[in-house]
Amino acid sequence: MQNSVQIPWQHRIQTKVSFFLAIFLTLILSGLGVYQVFQTQKTLGAELVIENKNTGIRLSNHVELPLWQLDEELILASVKSEMLNDDIYGIVVLDENKDFYLGVDRNSTWQINELSDPTVSETAYSGGLVSSLKEVQHKGKNIGFIEVFSSDKFNTEQIKSVYKSQLFSAFLLIVMITIVTFLVLRRLVVTPLTHLTDVAHSVSRGDFDVPLEMNAKDEVGELSRSINLLKKSYVIAMKRVSPI
Repeated sequence: MQNSVQIPWQHRIQTKVSFFLAIFLTLILSGLGVYQVFQTQKTLGAELVIENKNTGIRLSNHVELPLWQLDEELILASVKSEMLNDDIYGIVVLDENKDFYLGVDRNSTWQINELSDPTVSETAYSGGLVSSLKEVQHKGKNIGFIEVFSSDKFNTEQIKSVYKSQLFSAFLLIVMITIVTFLVLRRLVVTPLTHLTDVAHSVSRGDFDVPLEMNAKDEVGELSRSINLLKKSYVIAMKRVSPI
């Protein structure tokens, strides 16, 4: 029997199936990744809002007496203690008339700055800010307000980290599945079909002694049995038409 039929790699069944499988998996996993990132962003955003409000409530309780006593040093210490949470971008303390009293925000290196005016600078951070305003009361009387600004800086970094991790995992999964599919197709389909093609070519040249033994119970096995029957029928037909 002559050498097996050589088919260019780009026209092989395993190449085509593996390619379309890789495309399909890429689309599916990309969609799932985008959905997960969206859900993560939504969850982290909701948690940031809750955290922002809780910070305002907690700080309003801490500065009640210092604000009543106009103890600027103690108020500033309480404010800075809340700034230990990196999600807090700035805190402004206002008097009962909502006039600026004191405040802090962060610079470009995320260090704490004391404010000299009521405006929290947004030049150091171009992301989104969540704010809340909480009233400070002393014995039922309004004595000021606490305005808290939280940033989504670390939420965004976490989302990017999740996205990169998912992207890498998806890439590895696609590569592994594609390789396994390529090898399985080669073992179960391509190699048997190549052998059957070689046998068919040999039979077409009048070589009926080529062995063909495939006991698989799938479509390839059925095709091999059909070719065997065709060989036997062809041999019988040739004997009948041959001169005695």
